[in-house]
Amino acid sequence: MLGNPDMNCVGGMTSELEIILAEGAGLQPGYTTDKVKEKCRRCRLDQISLLGTPLAKLGEGGKYEELFVTALKNHGMLSIGLYRYLDLSDDPKSSTARYVITNPPGDFQLHPTDKVFVFIPYTA
Repeated sequence: MLGNPDMNCVGGMTSELEIILAEGAGLQPGYTTDKVKEKCRRCRLDQISLLGTPLAKLGEGGKYEELFVTALKNHGMLSIGLYRYLDLSDDPKSSTARYVITNPPGDFQLHPTDKVFVFIPYTA
C-alpha cells in the first residue's frame, strides 16, 4: 500500500455538527441509500513516502515533473506537493521539522526522505 493509513482526509465538519457533538448528543446511526453511497465515491488526500515505495527511484536525484507524471500515469495519483525536512544533512542531531512545498516547479530536485501529498482515486 502506498498511502499513509494515519492520514485520511475525505470530509469535513460543519459548525452545526460541532455544536451537536459539544452538547453530547453524538451521532445516531441512519440508513444508507444509493444516493448517499454515491457521494462517498470520491478521491482522498493522502501522504506517501518516497522511501520503500515504487516511487523510491525518483527520490534518488529525480525531478518533481518525473514524479508527477509517473504517479499520475502509473498509479492514478495526482501529486500536489512535497513534505520535506528543513535540514537534509545526514547529521543525526539535525532537525526533524518539515515544511510543505506546494506545486513545486518541474525541475525541482527530489530527496529520498521527501513525502508527497497526493489525491488517490476512490476504490471500493
